[in-house]
Amino acid sequence: PMTNVDTGAGLERWPGPLLWESGLDWQGRPRRWTKPPTNYDSDLFQSIIARIQELSGIEYEGADEAARRAMRIVAEHTRAATFLIADGVTPSNEGRGYVLRRLIRRGTSFGQRLKQGRQFLEATSQAVIDHMAGHHPNLGEQARFVLQTLRSEESRFFDTLWQGRSQLEEFKKASAATKQIRGADVFQLWDTHGFPPELTQELLAEDGFTVADPETFESLMEEQRRRSRAAARFEGDVARVQTYAELGLQPTEFLGYETTRAFASVAALLVEGRPVREVSAPAGGVEVVLAQTPFYAEGGGQVGDRGELVWGGGRFAVEDTQAVGEGGVIAHVGRLESGSLAVGDAVEARVDESLRADTMRNHTATHILHAALRKVLGTHVRQAGSLVAPDRLRFDFTHMEALTPEQIREVEALANRVVRDNVPVHVDHQRYEEAIAGGALAFFGEKYADVVRVVGVCYPEDADPEPGQGCFSRELCGGTHVHASGDVGAIVITSESSIGAGLRRLEAVTGRAAIERVRTQEERLQRLSARLRAPPESLAQRVDAILEELERLRREVEEMRRRSLRESLGEQVAAEARDFSGVKVVVYGVESAPNVDALRVLGDDLRKRLGSAFVLLGAVIAGKPAFVGMATPDVASRCPSGEIVRAVAQAAGGSGGGRPEAAQGGGTDPSRLEAALAAGRRLIEEKLSAPA
Repeated sequence: PMTNVDTGAGLERWPGPLLWESGLDWQGRPRRWTKPPTNYDSDLFQSIIARIQELSGIEYEGADEAARRAMRIVAEHTRAATFLIADGVTPSNEGRGYVLRRLIRRGTSFGQRLKQGRQFLEATSQAVIDHMAGHHPNLGEQARFVLQTLRSEESRFFDTLWQGRSQLEEFKKASAATKQIRGADVFQLWDTHGFPPELTQELLAEDGFTVADPETFESLMEEQRRRSRAAARFEGDVARVQTYAELGLQPTEFLGYETTRAFASVAALLVEGRPVREVSAPAGGVEVVLAQTPFYAEGGGQVGDRGELVWGGGRFAVEDTQAVGEGGVIAHVGRLESGSLAVGDAVEARVDESLRADTMRNHTATHILHAALRKVLGTHVRQAGSLVAPDRLRFDFTHMEALTPEQIREVEALANRVVRDNVPVHVDHQRYEEAIAGGALAFFGEKYADVVRVVGVCYPEDADPEPGQGCFSRELCGGTHVHASGDVGAIVITSESSIGAGLRRLEAVTGRAAIERVRTQEERLQRLSARLRAPPESLAQRVDAILEELERLRREVEEMRRRSLRESLGEQVAAEARDFSGVKVVVYGVESAPNVDALRVLGDDLRKRLGSAFVLLGAVIAGKPAFVGMATPDVASRCPSGEIVRAVAQAAGGSGGGRPEAAQGGGTDPSRLEAALAAGRRLIEEKLSAPA
């Protein structure tokens, strides 16, 4: 055999020695290299670094090593983030999304070393796309989504970056003597400000600091991960998978693509997670493994089938079907309702055909909606999760903005056009590479075999509304589907919402559920029509008219309340005025003020009645103390309303302020209303007593 040496030099590292050998720079100009160039000196990075030079105003060749290193980090991290986002990864706190988030945040932090206040990543990413889209067309197709994602994520971190760095400086000051900060502090920076621990350690190392107890940080992180895992899945999963592994079962043969009924033998029984040889009714928490089954196990977003296992004298209700571990074993989970069942017994497995049909409609509808979203919003749209159940479907996808009502209508209309066209749904088996080359969508991070199952919603050539476009939808999928799009019946989008940065969620119903939803809405419409005495087509105008009338009446009632308060209390409160240094001072707690507006009207009326005056009113409104201060112009300079009300509101646990002649505030503790007003009176008299 021929000998060889694995240098570890990937293709990108070869431009360095080639530049050295040729005596040229990355633009092909003669250059005398004083030290061996690296891949950062090649056109792979220099075109990106050139953009960073423009943004920072720093020349790479003339900069010190710290600035050059920062430029390289921004360039490399931005390039990696650009490709990750184009491949469908979005920033998150777990898995590949966390890797992306760390890249973006470290790149943002090093960008600030080049020029504070400047966000680098979006503009640098555009340079990556310009340079590489010719060889990687996906970058050009996903450019808008890539740039929006980077802009959003960098902006979000940018807002907390300075708070985090300020907090880090405080930790360093407190630990100046030991040059070590606590692991708990590193965790706080991550938990509160989103500082990745690697970034914190890097910033510490620059000033000679270390982490005193990294094990504490790891312990706190593990506890947080444990809580996340516990919230995401029940604790017994690992033990359950181990139990099945110890049984040494053969993979269950799945027959559900061809049939919903099959005879099979019982391969294993578990009760409450423990293997048994036999079980008798009634019994819950039972898991039955068959040698073969028509039941679809939960996976790919599709819920597990429900149905029953029957045999002479016995029935087992299948409430869920789950794949256990990665060994291909399928467990039928449910309760034994009659008879007894033992390992080796023969049963007939019957899938609930009605529920399966509804699930198939929703799964095919999910594919159709995915394709419709990509056509309406752009090819940056990628599936980020789904739920396919008999009664509804949920589809999560990458997109930076809320869909407009017009976009939702357009997506729904396009999806239903495909349903009406009754397009055939084909299932093919191809090699993975062939399927992807043929335009089938695969999902980043999923594991695929060499030969994959491809589900396509494909028009016949002579009926394609977009000739030459190929299939309307084509995805790698192991789920169950209808035979033609018309079987879906109808697709009704019920909601669109945000589930995180750069992630949206559509929810929809199909078939029977869609008909039921339309029927229910029609019944509601008819009831409203009867109640409002208007035909359905005029309901919007009728509601607008009612709302306008309500608003008019509300204003009239408010005016009546203010007038009533002014008329009923005006004389009474004015009589309470005390003369202090030539100024009429009123401090009064109103028992039944409807709102702060009414207090202001009463205060203004008193100010006008009394001449040279200061009026301080308080009341409990909606369970909280409210205050209004009013001063005539000649008094406001000596006793500013804003200052008085601020102090009074603080005495009631709140805050306030305003102009010298008028101010208002609020508190949190209604029991402190009287004490706050008394404190206000003392402050007013103190101000008026002071020499002019």
